[in-house]
Amino acid sequence: MAEEARVRFVITVDTEPDNVWSNFHSRSLRNVLELHQFHSAMVALGVRPTYLITWSVASDPACVKALRNLENIGPCEIGTHLHAWEVPPFLPGGEDQAYAVFAHDLHPKHFEAKLRNITERIAENFPLPRSYRAGRFGFACEHIPILESMGYTVDSSITPLLDRGGKYGLPKASGGKGGRDYREAPLDPYHPDYADDLRPGKARLLEVPLTVAFSRATSPFMETVHRRGPRAVQWALSALRISRLIHASPPEVPWNDLRTMLMAAFTTGRRVFNFILHSSETMAGGAPWIKTEAQAREVVDRISRCASWLEERATVEFCTLSQVAENHAEAPTGDSAAVEVVI
Repeated sequence: MAEEARVRFVITVDTEPDNVWSNFHSRSLRNVLELHQFHSAMVALGVRPTYLITWSVASDPACVKALRNLENIGPCEIGTHLHAWEVPPFLPGGEDQAYAVFAHDLHPKHFEAKLRNITERIAENFPLPRSYRAGRFGFACEHIPILESMGYTVDSSITPLLDRGGKYGLPKASGGKGGRDYREAPLDPYHPDYADDLRPGKARLLEVPLTVAFSRATSPFMETVHRRGPRAVQWALSALRISRLIHASPPEVPWNDLRTMLMAAFTTGRRVFNFILHSSETMAGGAPWIKTEAQAREVVDRISRCASWLEERATVEFCTLSQVAENHAEAPTGDSAAVEVVI
């Protein structure tokens, strides 16, 4: 008889200004000052949140105090979320302030300088950060050795099965590269290749990708269509409800779809379910789709349902994002493999 699956469950929160979808220059930070309510709810579930914080949050004394006070409520981790348009040094022409640039729009040396600045700023008030996520998922293989050189052990910027092309930070006319096509990235955590971050290699850094799953059982052929087919075909499959992708976002995805995603991933042996959450999505008015207190409470309820669904089927261990990296090599394989869940 197979041993019951062991589940590692981590919630990661991009901790940033209010409603940056409507105004990426927003510097209102009210949501961070109110995070104690969300954090208390997570601690009650046994969750140890990982808060990935931006430059504006790390530079605000009131936010620093609020985040440090969270530790008095229950354990958490502070990591790095790089909004490149916030962090100095800036380009001479100011393009990286005028646009919501991807970090991969920048020369690696410029990225390195920004990363060093935000890392040092966070370390002024918290332990040296080990977890990282790029703003707007703007990651590149050139970033891997730079992250490693500053002590980072885990990244969570890659979104497998999703093509983010067509979205720009720096305008194309100014040399902007646009969003990355991550469709062929592995679904489970992996150590990427230094020359190609979408395939396993020998990097020390662990990549914990966002969880994306199909809405129903999918054949290898259909998976290939999703990974390599034209965007128009993918749109048609979704519009006709033949096969659509569900990304792991509790604020944006209804519970029934989250449950479908959990079932599809769990039953196919996926080791990591990495759900993304933004701090402003825990507050009414903090995001275009979170307009009321009831909608903000629904975010917590959906996370609670995810935890309960898994607890009915597995032994659940709650840990931080960096602990996923620490324990990755220890994960068993075969029928009794651990299923790591990152929200």
